[in-house]
Amino acid sequence: MTKGGTRRVDVAVIGGGPAGLSAAIRCRWVKGHSAIPLETVVFEPGLPGGLGAWRGCYLTGPGFYLKNDELVSNLLTDIERFEIPIIKERVTRVIPADDGLWQVESDNGPLAVCRSVIIATGLRAQVNEGRMFANGVYLTYMGYEFLQRIFSQIPRTRSANAPIVVVGNAKSELIAPILKQLEDDEGADIRLLVEPGNVPADPWLAERSIEGILQS
Repeated sequence: MTKGGTRRVDVAVIGGGPAGLSAAIRCRWVKGHSAIPLETVVFEPGLPGGLGAWRGCYLTGPGFYLKNDELVSNLLTDIERFEIPIIKERVTRVIPADDGLWQVESDNGPLAVCRSVIIATGLRAQVNEGRMFANGVYLTYMGYEFLQRIFSQIPRTRSANAPIVVVGNAKSELIAPILKQLEDDEGADIRLLVEPGNVPADPWLAERSIEGILQS
């Protein structure tokens, strides 16, 4: 329910990816007769399902390998079944409120007062790259050893004269050998976009670094 424009709930979940949706469903889905379902709300400014909703995304674990829609579509079905609202707001602050409660806020003001907060922001998209995923924008969370496979796909999807821009930081010198090989094998024009003051010490990467901020 709401009071004065601010929702009053038992649990506020920040983040609508697979983890956040699963947590919200579990708060509402109770098996014991003595248990009471919790009033729950999810705050997700982007696409429900998070990175799991991106085209061509696979979700992996020690014992499974699932295409995104095998999981996300089922989660969203349960979100609707349990009538859990997903509010398109970006949470910027969680602060203590009266009586041991928590207040969840956006830049526009209070969003909810709740007993518990679950933060499930995880691997959030940075800007609008989701629309371009698998169409010139690549993403991995599987470690440096997986980058070679991703970089090998890039020449097939780019214009011959377009540079390859890698968003990184000072630690990107760890992948310098892979980028050098890409330049040698494909004649690629490599550029590294870093935040100001985050240029790698590696001279080869430093020469190819562009200082700037990624904007949506």
